[in-house]
Amino acid sequence: MLFLLPPPPVNCTDHAAHFKENFGLDRTEVCDNGCGIKAVDAPVMAVRHFTSKICSHEDLGHLETYGFRGEALGSICAVAEVAVTTKTEEDDISTQYTLDFTGNIVSQRPSHLGTSVNVMKLFKNLPVRRQYYSSTKKCKEELKKVQDLLMAYAIIKPELRLMLVHNKVSTSRFQPVNFTISSVILLFLNFQMQHFLTT
Repeated sequence: MLFLLPPPPVNCTDHAAHFKENFGLDRTEVCDNGCGIKAVDAPVMAVRHFTSKICSHEDLGHLETYGFRGEALGSICAVAEVAVTTKTEEDDISTQYTLDFTGNIVSQRPSHLGTSVNVMKLFKNLPVRRQYYSSTKKCKEELKKVQDLLMAYAIIKPELRLMLVHNKVSTSRFQPVNFTISSVILLFLNFQMQHFLTT
């Protein structure tokens, strides 16, 4: 389940993961307040081996955003039901795209939400993998890995608000801080205390 938490986009200030049902196996939502996905890029947003960010070799030196796209999104489509809701600054209303297992759009409809990726029925077509996560112990181990990854994101992007919600309870929350050594140390100590209290 660790792959469900992508790096926060460079252009966002708020990034959250909600493991809504069964440790995220039945429903997970990852959302941010980045710049969204342009309508022209939507048909290829989850197609394998494709990116709208690179058109020429020179573009590699000028990448400014990362986000939940390309190989990651395409891989998740292969093992779960995926819906992406997005809105750019130029759009009047959000659009929700439902994707098939190859990452192609099967339906789209207007929506009133911000940018989010919803993953439902994770590993529905991989019963052995799904069985692996049938024990609460395994799920808790994966949740701990996600919390550790969130901590790493908080250290490298201290200006970003990060949150992990599991079963409607915030398990990890990192508020934006000024980037100083002391703030990073405090952030790390806060994380260690949260970990100590939950184990």
